Amino acid sequence: MDVVLAGTDSLWLLRKVRSEKDLELVATDEAPLAPTVRASNLPAIVGALPQDFRVIGPQTPLELASFSREARPCIGSVRARTIPGNLPPGAFLRVNGLSGKDLRIFVEGTALTLTHMAARLAQPIKEKTLTEQAAFFRLMSLASELCGTYGRDPTNPARGNCAWGVEPLCTALELKQSLVEVSGARGVRQARRAAGLVTPGSASPPRACLPWL
Repeated sequence: MDVVLAGTDSLWLLRKVRSEKDLELVATDEAPLAPTVRASNLPAIVGALPQDFRVIGPQTPLELASFSREARPCIGSVRARTIPGNLPPGAFLRVNGLSGKDLRIFVEGTALTLTHMAARLAQPIKEKTLTEQAAFFRLMSLASELCGTYGRDPTNPARGNCAWGVEPLCTALELKQSLVEVSGARGVRQARRAAGLVTPGSASPPRACLPWL
């Protein structure tokens, strides 16, 4: 069974893998086969995730990708995000090294990660708890991280320890090109804007911000 994490849960695992030597991200053009997740599948899915993954429950549902509205699971402990139909090659990354039996776990690739974060940041802007400039700065910082040689702490990205000297997930040009092929997704316009300002090969968060200083 293929399981595709989405949104912030996907980003958490993406960062976790970059900081763990026993885990590996594998780029693949093979599309995940994501059947409808049932409540009986949840214990196996949660058991396969790293031990420090957050608690899953009705108030804190697991974010999963769905490839059609009809296939979205109706489970209280799962929030399904419908993935747009037009996606670039390598839209998802397979995670190797997790202990799930008969489970393959995928995370969103760089284009979807940035697009979904842009969509998520639209809400605090609407609620006026975050300015448009501050939200875009966060988005640009994430784009630089994806193309950089460091990875933020998955649980405490603002103040936790970074992983240093890791392989970039993509180049700045690859990120821009992959976003061109994403269509029909909320946030993609802002994601493209952020990708156009990314610092290639940044080695640290402060260096990623240098063009803005």
